[in-house]
Amino acid sequence: MAFYWKKDQLYAKRATIPEEKRESGSWTTFLLDLRAPMDMLDMDGFGSFIAQSLGFTGSLRDVTVYLNHHRLLNINKTIREARPMAIPNTICTTSPLKIFTLKTVELQSVQMDATQLVVAEQTREAHTTKCQIFLRTASGNLGVNVAEKDAAEMERTTKKRPPRETTLQLLYHGHDEPQTSKDNKKIFKDLLPFPEQGKIFIGFPTHQTTGFCGHVAGRFIPTVERESLDFVIKCLQDWNHDLLSIAGLMSRMMYEDELAEISNLYSKDILSRRKSNRADDDESTTKAREELESRSLHALIAFQLHPTTPSPLVGEYIDAYFFEMSTLGLPVLSSHGVQELNNVRIPNPVMSAFLKNLLVLPTSVYSGSQEFIGRLEKAGKVQRISFGDVLGELKSRVLTETQMVAMLQWWVDHKSRNRFSDTDIQGFLQAALVHSGNSALPLSTFKWFVNPMLGMANMPLPPRTLPYDITMTFTQLELQEISSVWQELSLHEWTAFIVKKPDFETSPEFAEKVLHVLSGGWNEVPEGSQKAIIALLAMKQCIPTKYGMRIPKETYLNSVTLFTDLPVMEFRLQPLDTLLLSMGARQVRQYAYLHLKSNSF
Repeated sequence: MAFYWKKDQLYAKRATIPEEKRESGSWTTFLLDLRAPMDMLDMDGFGSFIAQSLGFTGSLRDVTVYLNHHRLLNINKTIREARPMAIPNTICTTSPLKIFTLKTVELQSVQMDATQLVVAEQTREAHTTKCQIFLRTASGNLGVNVAEKDAAEMERTTKKRPPRETTLQLLYHGHDEPQTSKDNKKIFKDLLPFPEQGKIFIGFPTHQTTGFCGHVAGRFIPTVERESLDFVIKCLQDWNHDLLSIAGLMSRMMYEDELAEISNLYSKDILSRRKSNRADDDESTTKAREELESRSLHALIAFQLHPTTPSPLVGEYIDAYFFEMSTLGLPVLSSHGVQELNNVRIPNPVMSAFLKNLLVLPTSVYSGSQEFIGRLEKAGKVQRISFGDVLGELKSRVLTETQMVAMLQWWVDHKSRNRFSDTDIQGFLQAALVHSGNSALPLSTFKWFVNPMLGMANMPLPPRTLPYDITMTFTQLELQEISSVWQELSLHEWTAFIVKKPDFETSPEFAEKVLHVLSGGWNEVPEGSQKAIIALLAMKQCIPTKYGMRIPKETYLNSVTLFTDLPVMEFRLQPLDTLLLSMGARQVRQYAYLHLKSNSF
């Protein structure tokens, strides 16, 4: 076949191929003379045009450009075996106006290799460069159903009747597919729109953007200039609208297919390891999690919809069916694998320290897609962590001490900025469990907290005392703000508990520690409480002496040295004398004097 110009008209001339050349597999030649001489095309720009032309082709897979028998450029396309995509019954396969029905979808991996002869401008030396990209294409086979009235109107407008079947293709660059080399990225740059928007293809690319990072090729009906879609004539608008809706459906399917792969890898690389180790993430698991988060973020960015140009309708139609085509929520990678978005919460860095079972978006995924997530939040498709979410987690497990501290720090701040009913507060304190001995008790059952200045933190404490490791980071005012029931553990209450310990009367070391605690706060104890404490100690054999443990009134301060046979106190570090004397200890020896008359002899 030959094309030739006759004045301003382009004509075609055909010839019959001889039989012997048909059998030999010779090339078919197309001859097209230029109207006027021109310079040789820039291979970067021309190569980009050819690459785009090959993007959606099925039969044409290799293009080579020669100049005087010198090979300037070769682009080769390799298509791997197609994989049928399952169409779940949770999606609607029919377009809004019932024009198209999606029957089957096939997903293919595409490899494109480019070899280019590059001539240096200054030295004129020639060298060959190579680059390679990997893409994914989804091809949907559509049944077409156009009312006869509309079909006649379309035929009158376009000179063609609508087909009974057609194909819609999407082209997408995945996260795990290598990028082209930087030296030759110009050739493939228009096939790799990420992170920019893709284009609508009607044979060749138009100026119309798709709204997401993928190209869409189909039997769209363009304007006369073939640079944008026709939304003016009613029947053509309906056709383009429904075909774009199917593009939204297929983009959702491609997104879900990517998330399904992520889910499988999560089960293989994270869940299986954690089940075997029964521990938190190790180094390899952490690395696997980071890779999956990066891949998930790529998918979110690639398929989030932006305003389209020149017609905003294109993005609106694709976006609407992307979300409406499924009865299920949009799948996303959460802190516990792939879940539906409506069950996942927006992360809170403060709350992440104690909410370990709640489904939240990974911080890296949320940080990289805040604009998209913000739009979904406004649409009511995703929520922030609520007070009810916190209660749900607290009821499901017992927090560690570190997690409890983080949770109470959040509660102090959250309570100061929000109003809660007494029922809410009581429900919170009842749901939060703390390990106490061999059991777990609600915060509502505790009564005391320890004053770190009194030194009893490392000593045995009454059963209803909050663990000091939890309360040590809070002020007394903050603790009483958490629960109005909580009070500082007084020395009197503590003494009443500690004197019942057997070690108090059998272990000199233990007794000395107790007396040192009492000494540290003795001067601040009210007189009435001092008397009550003395009453608890007076008859306890809690004073270590050279003759063993004695009750206070039987002992002497170690300053008494006149007589060696006295039960003098033996402390490694002497407690407060005032305390010991108040307990009944002696400071001098008592003597009995006998008065004798002189004549009694």
